[in-house]
Amino acid sequence: MSIPPAQVADSQSALSVEAVISLLAERGYTHLIWLPDSESAALFNYLQGSPALTLVQVCREGEA
Repeated sequence: MSIPPAQVADSQSALSVEAVISLLAERGYTHLIWLPDSESAALFNYLQGSPALTLVQVCREGEA
């Protein structure tokens, strides 16, 4: 299921970690497959404490 960019953020607002997680939970996502990297560290840290979504971390792209 893809999320149209216009529903995530519009030209008047910044995309935030909270907004992404909230939208995924609203859409019925329960688990996220995750390959951590330095660019997405804030999202990863937030996901670790999120009761709405379960984080499934992989070690490398081939596992995903």
